[in-house]
Amino acid sequence: MFKQWIDTKSTDTTFTVERKNADKIVINYQNEVPEYNLRNNWKSLKGFSPTNRPIKFNFVKDLEDPYYNQIIYIPTLNYNYYDGIAPGIRFHNKTILDKPFTFDVNPAYSIKAKTISGSSGFSYVQNFRNSTLYNIRYSFSEAYFHYAPDATYLKLNPMVQLRIREENFRDNRKQLITMRQVIVNREKSNYITDNSSPNYSVFNARYYNTKTEITNHFNFMSEVQFASQFGKLASEIEFRKLFENNRQINLRMYAGAFLYNNSNSDYFSFGIDRPTDYLFDYNYYGRSESTGIFSQQFIMAEGGFKSKLIPQFANQWIGTLNASYSLWNWIEAYGDIGIIKSKGLSEKLIYDSGIRLNFVPDYFELYFPVYSNNGWEISQDNYGEKIRFVVTLSPKTLTNLFTRKWF
Repeated sequence: MFKQWIDTKSTDTTFTVERKNADKIVINYQNEVPEYNLRNNWKSLKGFSPTNRPIKFNFVKDLEDPYYNQIIYIPTLNYNYYDGIAPGIRFHNKTILDKPFTFDVNPAYSIKAKTISGSSGFSYVQNFRNSTLYNIRYSFSEAYFHYAPDATYLKLNPMVQLRIREENFRDNRKQLITMRQVIVNREKSNYITDNSSPNYSVFNARYYNTKTEITNHFNFMSEVQFASQFGKLASEIEFRKLFENNRQINLRMYAGAFLYNNSNSDYFSFGIDRPTDYLFDYNYYGRSESTGIFSQQFIMAEGGFKSKLIPQFANQWIGTLNASYSLWNWIEAYGDIGIIKSKGLSEKLIYDSGIRLNFVPDYFELYFPVYSNNGWEISQDNYGEKIRFVVTLSPKTLTNLFTRKWF
């Protein structure tokens, strides 16, 4: 219809041009001006559609194509003990550059359970140019899988995330606040003996303050949780230091207390060595297993102990310290100590120690208990059942091995 050159006068400038029956308006149509982000150069003047670009399916994440609305697809493969292998396909619109609105849908088929499973997520981002609060992300996600051989769970998770801008842009520190409502609906299972409510809703607010570098890592997290059956407050501090001689020390402190607890089971209690994960945040392969190889999976959360101690839970308050130090290459010595308190019982001092084979941090680790409240575990029967492991099977998580995201 027409072509016009416009000179900008300030950072944000509003122009009014004659429409002349045009169906769309395009900036830098022939790419005469170099631009990094071309996707916001098109605007449809028909209806409510932001663009009139056709849809294009791309395999694996790619750069933004300004002439198409891209939908990325990629095959996925998930696994847990109850669903078995679950092949699926993931559809999303996440490209190299961030977008205001993103979606991620991953339907799958559970071969062992012979049912449909999967997850999905939708988010919208709002940015602020000149304020300490520079980013707000509104999101909604859901997940549907088996948590027991005969029962599934549905998790709904609406969330708001606030990100805080640092005064020094070179500072690697990140601060954010999240507020979410975790809604869980569980089918009743004949394999689960706890008498907690199968359906519940938990409000969870968290504050994160993290600064991660190659030689130093610091992370602070504090949270509150409120539900009809309980309310709790907890904080966690992590510190990691890599020395010039390639030795490394890891320290983690965790403290939590119930504000009120009306539950008749330990389902919502603090876990000593294996949290129940009632918020369904962790990637348990067999989350309801109490014996067998899947019960030996270790996830660093709450108490963080590697030895299986009695009692396994604390329903009043808990305070623990987890530490490890490099002995040689990927061989480390670890030790845990803490104090726990439950209703009707006096405070109890708990401790354990052992050897950690840290082959790939957070991806492949083995823990061999040596001495704890249970005595000399290494000399006791069925020692193989006491060994704990960390194994990551998720391809999406494993790709972080080829970046430096764990630093």
